[in-house]
Amino acid sequence: MALDLLIKEGQQGKVKHLYRYDLESFMWVFAWIFLRYRQGVLLPRRLRPLDEWATLDAIACGEKKSAFLTAFLNYLPTDLRTSQSAIDLSLLALLVDCFRVLQAANSNRVDAIYHNLGVELGWTEGTYEQIDAEETVSDMYDLLGKFTGTKAWVKLSNTLPL
Repeated sequence: MALDLLIKEGQQGKVKHLYRYDLESFMWVFAWIFLRYRQGVLLPRRLRPLDEWATLDAIACGEKKSAFLTAFLNYLPTDLRTSQSAIDLSLLALLVDCFRVLQAANSNRVDAIYHNLGVELGWTEGTYEQIDAEETVSDMYDLLGKFTGTKAWVKLSNTLPL
């Protein structure tokens, strides 16, 4: 689930579901699978850094995901740190690039929350819209473009047969 849905208000159904939540959820699932399996084989428990997410309540899981975003490279199993597999390294690069996009989006979301609370951090008035504003098709394409525009995504796309 997306981070915005793993807060108290999200669990109470008070957060409007947005397209970007589906994209973010996909990235969390991708990370979960990538960090649990290698070449289709389940890794030993000691090499699966995200297992505890499955047993946490939603709020605690959101907190763990936020921590993961700030230091996701620290969660890499040792086999990935020394991998010579081109596909492992390509997928790792994609995962890192995509989580950087999510990290930036999360930072912007936090900035907007502070702004909406009236906390002055040197912004120009009117820079941020309401956090629950309607999501436009342009917003959807913009976020998707940030993912598909990463170096790793482009590199992997160029290696796929047409």
